[in-house]
Amino acid sequence: MFKQLQGLLIIVGILFAPVSFSAEEKQPQPSLKKAEKLWSESKFELADEQFKKALEDKPNSPQAHAEYAGFLLTQNKTEQAIKMYQKAIMLSPEDAKLFAALSIAYLHQSKYEMATAMADQALTLDPDLKIANKINEYIAKKQEMLRALENTEAKKTDNAAKIATESAPEKPTK
Repeated sequence: MFKQLQGLLIIVGILFAPVSFSAEEKQPQPSLKKAEKLWSESKFELADEQFKKALEDKPNSPQAHAEYAGFLLTQNKTEQAIKMYQKAIMLSPEDAKLFAALSIAYLHQSKYEMATAMADQALTLDPDLKIANKINEYIAKKQEMLRALENTEAKKTDNAAKIATESAPEKPTK
C-alpha cells in the first residue's frame, strides 16, 4: 500500500509537466526553472529558496504555487503543501490536476473524505483524468483494509475478554 502512495506522489510531479496554464504562465520563469533544477539535484534548501523567489516574482502564478506545493509534499511538509495547492486552485479553479494533487496531499494526512472530495472535484472538471480515478480506487482499498484491521482488532479484544472470563476462578459459594 505504501508503494502505491509513493507512486501517487511521483505522479504529482508528473502531473504538472503538461499542465495547461495561461499564455503568460507558459513564459519561462527563470527562478522557477532554477528551483526545479536544484530540486532534481537534491539541493533541497536552495530549491526551497528559489521556489519562494519564484512566488515573489509571480505571486499570481498557479504553476509556481503548484510546483512549490509538490516540492513541499516531497519534503513531508504536508500542511504547507496543502496551503500552496489551495492558493493555486484559487488562481486557477478550473484546473482538475490541481484538485487531484490536493487530493494526494490530503492522503498524506489520512484525510480520506477530503481526498475523495478533491478527487471527485477533479473528475467533475475533467471526467477523463485517470489519476483522479486511481486516487479514488486507492482510497477505497485503503479504507477497506482499515475496516478489516479494525474488525480483526475488535475480534482479538472480544476473544481476550472471553478467555479472561472463562479462566477466572469461580467464587466460592456460601
